[in-house]
Amino acid sequence: MSDDDTPGIGASLRRARKDKGWTTQDVSSRLRLMSRQVEAIEQEEFSKLGPPVFARGFVRNYAKLLGIDPDELLDQMTRIRTTPVPETGDVPFTPRQEFWKSPLVLGGIGAALLALAIPIGLYLWLSSDDEKALTPAVEQVVPPPPPPQPDVQPEQKQPDAAPSLAPKTPASVPAQPKTEMPATPAAQPTQPAASPFAPEKVAAPAPAKTSGPRLQFDESSWVQIRDSSGRIVHSGLNPAASSVEISGTAPFYLVVGNAEHVRLTYKGQVIDLKPFTAINVARLTLN
Repeated sequence: MSDDDTPGIGASLRRARKDKGWTTQDVSSRLRLMSRQVEAIEQEEFSKLGPPVFARGFVRNYAKLLGIDPDELLDQMTRIRTTPVPETGDVPFTPRQEFWKSPLVLGGIGAALLALAIPIGLYLWLSSDDEKALTPAVEQVVPPPPPPQPDVQPEQKQPDAAPSLAPKTPASVPAQPKTEMPATPAAQPTQPAASPFAPEKVAAPAPAKTSGPRLQFDESSWVQIRDSSGRIVHSGLNPAASSVEISGTAPFYLVVGNAEHVRLTYKGQVIDLKPFTAINVARLTLN
């Protein structure tokens, strides 16, 4: 069969879908897409699906769902060319023609702005709640207790000695020598003895940091990772053929863009991102 007889991308997918007896709603529920996106794929209106990398991912997933080799369809997408611009050699050039009004220039400017707006909008949407997670807690300062006051007892005044009523001793009887009593020392404040049954204060151990997930990127991918406290430990666009390894306190909360081309390893196990992926963006929690 020649190339001219080969059915288009949309026609191949539509015919395979009808052979299975599925509707566009059935396909959209299985791929987690909207019905208008499935219709845009079958009508080959790939510009409605966003950047080319998203359109290729949608076509690949659609083909795998129907049991079609996705590489043949992706090759056809690569060979698709735009309609050539008719030559204007017969129209004489005049100085009034301005270069910036050319459709090619305006189209290039629009494509560049669209390529910049999509990653920025995705970043702002995923980082909308960063301010609340990164707000430091205010520690309440408790003033120290006042020092204990010494126990001071008022000095008691000794009463005057009562006059002696005993008869005077005769001269023949020698007087007995006086004996002085030792002064009583002042009472010293006593400190309460420490109870042997008082519980000891044991500091709670701080949560230990563990080895986190490791990601390898076959193509460029935007990734955001948070630890158990909600703090962002990694966020940004990762280039192709690179990798990143995270350490922190589990659980980890991951948002992975272009998930089809990202390999995730956690605690020595390879994690399949397909069950957590919707529109080529994976969201999952690693305990």
